Amino acid sequence: MWVLGTKDLDVENITSLELGYKGQFQRVFVDAAFYQSVLKDFVSGVLPAINPAYAPWRPPAGVSAGNRAAVQQAAIQGMFAAGLFGEGAGLTNLPDGTTAVVYSMGNVGRVTEHGLELSTRVQMAPEWSVSASYSYFAFDVKSATVPGNPLVPNTPKHKGNASVAYTGAGGFDARLTGQFNDRFEWVSGSFAGMVPSSQTVDASLGYAVNASVRVSALATNLLDQRQFQMYGGAVVGRRVLGGVTILF
Repeated sequence: MWVLGTKDLDVENITSLELGYKGQFQRVFVDAAFYQSVLKDFVSGVLPAINPAYAPWRPPAGVSAGNRAAVQQAAIQGMFAAGLFGEGAGLTNLPDGTTAVVYSMGNVGRVTEHGLELSTRVQMAPEWSVSASYSYFAFDVKSATVPGNPLVPNTPKHKGNASVAYTGAGGFDARLTGQFNDRFEWVSGSFAGMVPSSQTVDASLGYAVNASVRVSALATNLLDQRQFQMYGGAVVGRRVLGGVTILF
């Protein structure tokens, strides 16, 4: 199996328009943005049977003309039965005639996307604040040039977070954050599937010992929920990091 470059691969072109607003009303801070983008020559992940330099597999010259089609079909079906991506799974012949499976990147179409991002922060008191954000994302495929390879954005349509933060005069600070992601489809080369919705809780603590030394701790996925963020990726559990910052 080879992953080979494509000499005809074009650079992905993205044209975007974004409109935004930021405002403050007493102790309330508001941020809103709308964007729309057009992506041309959308570049795929590595896929089989996408490189025009490598035609579908042909049987060796020694196979008789009457049996070539049957041998070719049997080889393709064998690759498919082995669980590799797509019918034929990129089975091809290298320039020297060697049989190989070739994966490449390619330009796979034109898409448009648009979305909305909203966030707000309320300063409840000098030490306390609460904040929240929400984002909406939409994706529309205008053209797709690779049959059997769906174009998906690999990101949730809806996601958001909410947090409460404390910053004390004594050098202590803390934050508790809840994050929410909608379920979404994931496709990247041979990795394809549904990423389930998730709700995670993160927390951070910090203390300024003096003007030069600060200690901190950060916990992501505090409740240790067994989740994954991409299809084919690792299952991510609780993670706790500690640190000391020293200013000279």
